[in-house]
Amino acid sequence: MKSPTVAVLLFWVVLFLFTWLKHFLSPAARVGRAYKQIAGLMGQGKSRELTEYFERVFAGRRLLVRAFDRVWGAGFLELQFAYHLFRIGRAEAALEQCSIAASKIDRHPAPALVGPVRLLHCRLLSEVGRYDESRAAASRCGVPLPSAAAAAEYYTGRMDEGLAIVRAALDRDPEDNHARFFGALILSAMGETRRALEMLLFDPPKPPAPSMGPRHPWSDAYAGIDRMKKLEYVELQAGRFLMAASFSIADRNVKESRWALEKAKEFLSTSLDNEHGYWIVQAEISAVEGNRAEVEAHLNRARETLARQPSRGKETIAALNAAWCFVEVKDPAAAQTALDEARKVAFHPIEKHSCAFLTARALELSGRSAEAADQYRRVVADGFKTAAGTLAAQFLSRPS
Repeated sequence: MKSPTVAVLLFWVVLFLFTWLKHFLSPAARVGRAYKQIAGLMGQGKSRELTEYFERVFAGRRLLVRAFDRVWGAGFLELQFAYHLFRIGRAEAALEQCSIAASKIDRHPAPALVGPVRLLHCRLLSEVGRYDESRAAASRCGVPLPSAAAAAEYYTGRMDEGLAIVRAALDRDPEDNHARFFGALILSAMGETRRALEMLLFDPPKPPAPSMGPRHPWSDAYAGIDRMKKLEYVELQAGRFLMAASFSIADRNVKESRWALEKAKEFLSTSLDNEHGYWIVQAEISAVEGNRAEVEAHLNRARETLARQPSRGKETIAALNAAWCFVEVKDPAAAQTALDEARKVAFHPIEKHSCAFLTARALELSGRSAEAADQYRRVVADGFKTAAGTLAAQFLSRPS
């Protein structure tokens, strides 16, 4: 048998290079490489670098944006940028990107994106304080958006309305974990700690299954999606157990809180978003145990992690939890310092409600009963069906 001629060898080399180049330059391949990079930066907690990457793509790589629109649907990349901006506390900028995604979907509907875009849009309207617009947008959608609708009610202190939305959502879909989160938050605010824990821990989220096999033609494009799904699952699990640990501390159950904290720790190595929450719960445990020095040490660790990924919402929660810890260890001066920080960043009515209640507690601890009473009246005047409102009313009903 004769050996292949040079011409035949050259033909096969050219065919191989053409096939490889065609695959390398295909929309699916370009999208796959880009989305792997996005997922990698997010997984490493490199928020600044990820923001800069998105900005570079939208500023000068229109072909890549069009490739994303072609592969995943118009508005997909803007939606991902909006999610990222929301995660790092830039709600106004996230709303702008989400609005661009929504306008693209209106012109070129992509069924898989309609729900996520509308959900995030309604949620972001609540985040920036446009609660009535969020409710109106949710009612116009024609599809249930329970976590967005419940967020608006929770932020404005309408606990019964928010809980009704969550219950209806879980009747439709018991695996709606985001609705469960808001249901647990609402029940906890109402002082129903055990019911909050049951809602939070009853039906754990399931690990995501791979989208495509490794030999599928679009497996590269799906690799980034799978990584993002895994990150979301890890964040969900870490946040779920950290919330459970904090709720248990509110119930003075240190053993249960430590159990939940250990469960959360299993996910924290890849859940950079929740690292600050771990140290906040540690501080709460130390506060219940009366260890003032450990409270300060844990809160310092929480501040360090927050400084790497600042966010208004997280900073507000951290400051309010710090104030609670200092009230617990009977240090009203430190509590007031934490509350000064909380007042700078508190935005939603429920956050200001909590701030007023803790301010009253700190003033009462300092022996400034008249000033405490003024703050308690403010809490009661909110008309929110919360444990804080009940305790404030009890203080005001005491004989003077």
